[in-house]
Amino acid sequence: MRLKEITGVTPLLSKDGTLLIEGWAKHPYFTLPSRRPSHTIWKGSCLIFSRQNGYIITISICLQAISCTATVSFTDLKQKQSVSIKAKQHSSSAEGSLSDSALSDYFITFQDKARTLTLTFIHRGKSCFIIFNAPSLVLSDGTKGLLGDFVLTHDDSLASINTAVTADEDRKTFTVSGKIPFAIFSDGVIRRGQIKDSLSQVDTDVLLDWSISRNSRNSDSLWALLKKDDELLSYENGLLFHYRDGDITGVEEADFSTGRLSAKGRNLTFSPSVSDGQWSYGSFCEGNHTCPGFVRTLRP
Repeated sequence: MRLKEITGVTPLLSKDGTLLIEGWAKHPYFTLPSRRPSHTIWKGSCLIFSRQNGYIITISICLQAISCTATVSFTDLKQKQSVSIKAKQHSSSAEGSLSDSALSDYFITFQDKARTLTLTFIHRGKSCFIIFNAPSLVLSDGTKGLLGDFVLTHDDSLASINTAVTADEDRKTFTVSGKIPFAIFSDGVIRRGQIKDSLSQVDTDVLLDWSISRNSRNSDSLWALLKKDDELLSYENGLLFHYRDGDITGVEEADFSTGRLSAKGRNLTFSPSVSDGQWSYGSFCEGNHTCPGFVRTLRP
């Protein structure tokens, strides 16, 4: 059932929060009730991979019934060192809203009492606005402070990766997720202390994803950038997506465990290089070919 492609706007949940249909879609067709179902967790994240500047920045936010947690991590690929800051507050103190298509439209702002971390995460239509400030974060080179203020855009004529899955017969537990590969910087800046970085489309990859789940077991997620075939592999909740030239060219059931991805006789082994506590960066090996990739083993 999870291999079923959904090709039009589809309500996913009943009034009691039961998942109505499993499947995947090339566009954010899934809609949710305007009133968020009870006992659900909403998560949003952004991963910035800058090859020219040699670092990875991950920004994530997790909204539960009684708490909101935000995390910003900085990984220096040259030094193979990672630092992060994580803050938590009561969910009533976090301003924001999720629309009735909560996976694709949302507005969340966060600031902890000590003001060690502030974060605004807005997604509307084709644009995603992210502002974060971690003034006390000390990076691996001793630089103090990490700030970002930028706009990401994506062409909605290109495919995104959207899934709705459950592991239970009664469909009371579920995970619904959306991913945008290769979002584009249209404006903005990253500052490391007093250093201002320009992030170009040529050497920067940006991966956006978000999800809403209920009582669902944490599952691994991965991105493998197969430059040999000019292909992106994306794995989520037992499904492997092949993404090329802005389209999903194939979907199949797969298994990822103990660092090995298996699907239809194809095996890739992941060797981690550095981890920020949520994402691990390293390389996937398939025969004599290696490619860079990311594995998320802990959700915020």
